[in-house]
Amino acid sequence: HRLNSYFPPEKIIGAGVVIVLAGVGFLSVMTHLESVAGSMIGSTYTQLASVIGIVVSIGVMFVGIGMIIPNTISIALVSYQNVIGTAGSIFGLIYYLMISGFTALMGLLHDGTVHAMPNYFLFLGVLVHVL
Repeated sequence: HRLNSYFPPEKIIGAGVVIVLAGVGFLSVMTHLESVAGSMIGSTYTQLASVIGIVVSIGVMFVGIGMIIPNTISIALVSYQNVIGTAGSIFGLIYYLMISGFTALMGLLHDGTVHAMPNYFLFLGVLVHVL
């Protein structure tokens, strides 16, 4: 909210996408370290560090998502000021249906390793950046 007084929503969305991509990149590195550390015997410190890194990277991704979603919805609702409640409800429905679909697709892509999720997130992040 505070950023909106200094920057237009489009700039905040762009920064949010960059932050999400940075978080996804960090998540990819941390999951690789986790799989390497998991195969090492007696590497509790390395495993703990990689798990903390995974949690931090997901937190970074959510900061970016928190910058993207509200600004995207506010831009989308500008044309519907006379029916903003209905439009907001419909956009919310579409948003949650998309989340359900992407989550179901993630479930289908799961291959039993920790690499499927960051690769999928990377694909989605690049797709959002391109679009």
